[in-house]
Amino acid sequence: MADLFTPVSSLAMFHGFMGLLFIIFYSGAMVRLLEITKGSVKMLKYTTLGMTISIWITSFTGLVTYIFYRASGPESVRSRILAGDFPWLHEIVFEFKEHAGMYPPIIMAVATCLVWYYGDGIFKDKKIKKIIAALLTLAFLLTLVVFGLGALVTKVEAV
Repeated sequence: MADLFTPVSSLAMFHGFMGLLFIIFYSGAMVRLLEITKGSVKMLKYTTLGMTISIWITSFTGLVTYIFYRASGPESVRSRILAGDFPWLHEIVFEFKEHAGMYPPIIMAVATCLVWYYGDGIFKDKKIKKIIAALLTLAFLLTLVVFGLGALVTKVEAV
């Protein structure tokens, strides 16, 4: 219990919090997008911007945390997982998680640019509205998968 709030564990908690914030922003963005009016476009802009900022911070803090995960030596989390009962957690799950986690920030950057570019035109153009909804949902689902895989790996061996 003494090392609950080490710098690395605090960073990992912040990383998880930012991922959770992204998920919360998603619900606000989808409500605004599905019931879009001229007044809700402004809120849609800010919720997608919030999603983009939070997912970029999530990815960045995740990358910093990976430095400690992948540290050399037998005491590193990666080494302990590979030497333990579940080496496939690193070989398959974590490798997938590392790569899949890089897509949501890019997808969100595109979605946010579309929202800010089209602005009030979103509620007139159903095609662009569907594209934005698809991008938001894709980023959300990828984030959920990565979030869940991170929780799985952390259950076996915390960073």
